[in-house]
Amino acid sequence: MNFKNKRYITKGVSNNISLLLQLFMWECIDSLTVPKDYLQVFKLSVAEGKQKIEHSQEDSEYKREYLLQMLPFLLAKDL
Repeated sequence: MNFKNKRYITKGVSNNISLLLQLFMWECIDSLTVPKDYLQVFKLSVAEGKQKIEHSQEDSEYKREYLLQMLPFLLAKDL
């Protein structure tokens, strides 16, 4: 699947997730080495003072977790 067209995010993500984290998640999608599903899922939480991001998709099964050292005001909790 080609992700060169328009990209969409929910209003909740737009209003509650820092632009830095949004850009990181787009990069996660862009760098996938498996065929991309139309639906990309990100679960955000905080673990040990770090931003935890779980990225997954169903078609061409894929799951990866990231643990990022972030400034406290950039952390997105349990989304």
